Amino acid sequence: IQAMRKNLNFEEVAEAFKLIRDGGCPVVVASWGDGKEKADKLLSLAKSARPGDSRRRLSAFQVNIRSYEMQNHQNWITEEAPGLFVYRGPYDMHLGMLADPVSDQLLLV
Repeated sequence: IQAMRKNLNFEEVAEAFKLIRDGGCPVVVASWGDGKEKADKLLSLAKSARPGDSRRRLSAFQVNIRSYEMQNHQNWITEEAPGLFVYRGPYDMHLGMLADPVSDQLLLV
């Protein structure tokens, strides 16, 4: 990595060095309480021929999740356009995205 830095090969440095190996994947949470209708409208626009601005506005509804979390939530995550992953499962304003089975996360002590 140091040799690549000396030679100013910063793209190669970026590829070679990953502080966090599983950087995650952005997922739109379409079941986000009061914002559900707005998220649905933006998702419709994002799937259209000119998706640029609507995809940026969807960032307010996005969370980054790790690949193992994608597996935990695979029943509710779909790729609705290339690179546009959408979660339409149970969501709690305090707990966030709920995994399957939901009951495991709602145990009160």
